[in-house]
Amino acid sequence: STLSGAPRGAALVVRGGAGSVRRLRPQRRHRKLLIVAAALGAVAAFMLPGALAATSATFTVNHAADLIDTNVGNGQCNTTVAGMCTLRAAIMESNATSGRDTIEIQPGPAYELEIPQVNDDTTAIGDIDITAPVTIKGVGTASTVILDGGFPAEGSPADQVGMDRIFEIHPNAGAITIENLTMREGYSNDDGGAIQNWSKSTLTIKNVTFHRNYANAQGGAINHGDPAHYPNWTVTPLVPPRPGRIVIEDSRFTRNYAGGGGAAINNQGAGTITLLRTYVTDNPGPMVPDP
Repeated sequence: STLSGAPRGAALVVRGGAGSVRRLRPQRRHRKLLIVAAALGAVAAFMLPGALAATSATFTVNHAADLIDTNVGNGQCNTTVAGMCTLRAAIMESNATSGRDTIEIQPGPAYELEIPQVNDDTTAIGDIDITAPVTIKGVGTASTVILDGGFPAEGSPADQVGMDRIFEIHPNAGAITIENLTMREGYSNDDGGAIQNWSKSTLTIKNVTFHRNYANAQGGAINHGDPAHYPNWTVTPLVPPRPGRIVIEDSRFTRNYAGGGGAAINNQGAGTITLLRTYVTDNPGPMVPDP
């Protein structure tokens, strides 16, 4: 038979009768060229960005005080209290490492924000900024692991329930999962009382209670912003990033409030929000008609 398009010197298997196989080998110099090319290809692939497998770590949060990580990037959650890992320190370390990390929060006293600075974009102060993929989960039940927005600063408005919102998730953070905990009394004088989400990936929320969070603008508990409108791009992308999505499962939203739309949850852009087996009850706020 005819084998069209076969390169000269290529190995060719010819099958004859009774299942016999005969291999016609290429010339020796062609074999050497193929070996060298394969080796060069392997080296080139190894040197490509991202060729090394990303590593992931697990950080166990066991200290309720709001302390920063003292050596960001070393792969360990270290604070000024020996052997103690805080939520803020764990997030700071996770942001600095490659791979999808897991943060396990032990039950105990409420984990409160305690470093004042409202609506900033620095992980060490104010709300906790998430910039890398991570799973944050409480160990135990949602009622025994509590993240709290902290005490309002002296002289704050009477309706301010907390010091700051709890999490801000940035556009390039990747996939985020938050599960098995309570988020209460987060506050923003802008959008997103407990969570301001800009991620162009997926935020998954499982078995989380949002209670008494407040936003002056939109999204008393959660505001789902469009990453194309993210206000803090260092360099604005030439092609606007796609909007992300939020999936909320087996959760509760109670007594959250917003001065604008979405007393509990607000979808500000073209992204999607899916609620499964979730209760949204008694969230006061002005009714905003859907156009």
